[in-house]
Amino acid sequence: MDCVILYKALPTAHEGEILYTIRSVTKNLKFDNLIVIGDKPSFLSDKAIHIDLTLKDDHVKRDCLFKHIDMLAKAKAIIADERISKDFIWCNDDMYILKPFEEVFPYYYNKKVRDWHDAQNNWEIAGGKKSKTWNYYIEEAYKNFPDGNWFEVHCPIVFNKRKLSTVINKYKLKHLGTIRTHYANHCKIEGVPTIDYKAYTVQKFKEYKSAPFMSTTNVMGRFQPLKMFLREKFKEKTIYEK
Repeated sequence: MDCVILYKALPTAHEGEILYTIRSVTKNLKFDNLIVIGDKPSFLSDKAIHIDLTLKDDHVKRDCLFKHIDMLAKAKAIIADERISKDFIWCNDDMYILKPFEEVFPYYYNKKVRDWHDAQNNWEIAGGKKSKTWNYYIEEAYKNFPDGNWFEVHCPIVFNKRKLSTVINKYKLKHLGTIRTHYANHCKIEGVPTIDYKAYTVQKFKEYKSAPFMSTTNVMGRFQPLKMFLREKFKEKTIYEK
């Protein structure tokens, strides 16, 4: 099974995020080939497969909608690329695997779709007001799976190419903002409950340092103690670095 990391270079981010994502999956996950799709990190060696695909700005900048349209284009490219295994690990460029996993990641979920839909004042239930785009995402997921689980946990997930294509087409998805929820509920995957170890704040980062996995934000990615933590935890250079 291959590991595919989605990467988009941003002025507000730095390559250290994807560098430590690669080091963390190499250390703590089992996979065959490493594929980076999107922009190419300057350190990436020819031991990794790079697929050059990042959508240019089409003036869709409402919240994170453009990012998830970009992810849809990447998903279609992955499905069509015969070099990539039929089952593959899908991973964002700011997800860090902090402990070894003997098997591939479970399908994690965080509460029910209904819980997220019914929450009036926040979109992640842990805090923060719903954006217009996330309201739209949640409504869409609720319409399709009112009794389903909410699988939008910020960690890698295993997709099957054929099933992923079926889900995109069946639900006429024009973005992948809730692709985990659509995929897992469509495939009737029971899943494993968890909290979402997304470090939106310094306090959350401190709480999640001993978690099995953690994800960050562009702002938190520049937080010096976080960078030092990752540098210390993942010191060893991988074959995917020049």
